[in-house]
Amino acid sequence: MKVKIDGHTVVVNKMSIYIDGLMEFQAVNMITEYGQKLNGCKYAVASRYSKERLEELYTENLRKFSPYIYLTEEEYQPIRESNNNNNKHHMRDVNNHDDYGYTEDMMEAMHECTLLLADPEPDVLTAIIEREDAALMARQIAALPDAMATLTEKQRKRIVMHFYEGKTFREIAEIEGTKEAPIDRSIQDAKKKIRDFLKKVS
Repeated sequence: MKVKIDGHTVVVNKMSIYIDGLMEFQAVNMITEYGQKLNGCKYAVASRYSKERLEELYTENLRKFSPYIYLTEEEYQPIRESNNNNNKHHMRDVNNHDDYGYTEDMMEAMHECTLLLADPEPDVLTAIIEREDAALMARQIAALPDAMATLTEKQRKRIVMHFYEGKTFREIAEIEGTKEAPIDRSIQDAKKKIRDFLKKVS
């Protein structure tokens, strides 16, 4: 999922975060890529940061990959080139479900919700993008499945249709055979629930 925030391009998915094309981190499933663990580790995680700084910024995001092998950007380069030369996206999509049973598409929709629900004040967004508050951003991303779990099933479906699929309230109402006003209220209530939940993440 790619979005523009305060002039910066942010690309976030389950396995990586990039800001303005610079790697924050990129996780690699060694079993999916190479059919076996490496030194007993299922994942390798590459970053432009030192391992210490990476874990300071993205503690919650990295927890699901632990134990992992740390790679510098230079060490990750051969893996990146291999991925560019081999079409492995289908296998990754099949295997990339999180602990809550969400597919990667669902997780991307959740990430998009977080960015769209973020405080729109430029100084706040700038602080996040400049990583002055990157650790908080990482914790909020990690908390998204729990935030989505506070919604009703109907609210979750509507949030995904509106934010991820880009459907208008009217289009969702037509799909569900209802009026536009209830869809509007439902999505606004869902956004408030997500905001309230993420405010508790510190």
